[in-house]
Amino acid sequence: MLLGMGFTKLLDEKNKTKEQLIEEKDERNIELSQNAKSKAFDLMINLFGFSLLALAMFGYMNEVSFFSLIALYFTCYAYYLYRLKINKEIM
Repeated sequence: MLLGMGFTKLLDEKNKTKEQLIEEKDERNIELSQNAKSKAFDLMINLFGFSLLALAMFGYMNEVSFFSLIALYFTCYAYYLYRLKINKEIM
């Protein structure tokens, strides 16, 4: 599946026209993309915490995977807070 996605991405990049490349670098499209990623991250961080708790409560998760995923969750959230602080300092 990953190879198929990689080949598709390579073929899409190779076959882009000049108008598509200009539109891709348009600031409005970049802003829309960043906003969508931001909303998706907000949703993911909330659902990930809930699903992690649910899996632990129902007994489908062992200790190693639970604490590994908790570390991943807190790492992502700490990076989010770091980037938020940097963006506030810039503005």
